[in-house]
Amino acid sequence: MSAKPESDSTKPDEIPPSYEEASADATPPYWQTTIIAPADMGDATLVEGLPVGSLFSFFWNLTVSASFQLVGFMLTYLLHTTHAAKDGARAGLGISLIQYGFFVRSRGTLDEDFDYDGEGHETGQDATQADIVAYLMMFLGWFIILRAVSDYYRARNVERIITAEPNADAII
Repeated sequence: MSAKPESDSTKPDEIPPSYEEASADATPPYWQTTIIAPADMGDATLVEGLPVGSLFSFFWNLTVSASFQLVGFMLTYLLHTTHAAKDGARAGLGISLIQYGFFVRSRGTLDEDFDYDGEGHETGQDATQADIVAYLMMFLGWFIILRAVSDYYRARNVERIITAEPNADAII
């Protein structure tokens, strides 16, 4: 048995058509006017590959993400199916960072409060470092919240623009 396929030497070689024959054929239509969408999406408008989602979905994911902190964020962000769920999870992460910032600031130091030698210690430098870390975490949390809300608002606006009826004033 040979690995080489058998060829029929009696089979005639096909030659390409002449220029006149090829130019006489009609060209196929390349402009496709149909829009292909997933079957289970219904009438949802996709913005950047995701449906936008409802305001309820945004606040629900924000609540779960903030309540269960890092685990809640991982759960809601990895399982998001809409822009609302994704941005709600990110806003919940921002709230968690703000909570951590307040916690670090209230402790006054990043070290443990009790020294195993029997003496408590807290220096001014430790408190200053803790305040810097706390304010950085709070700043980052507020930045993430504002970014998540603005991204959701932008996705809502893009959906509104896509679903709007065209009029003469909108044409530039």
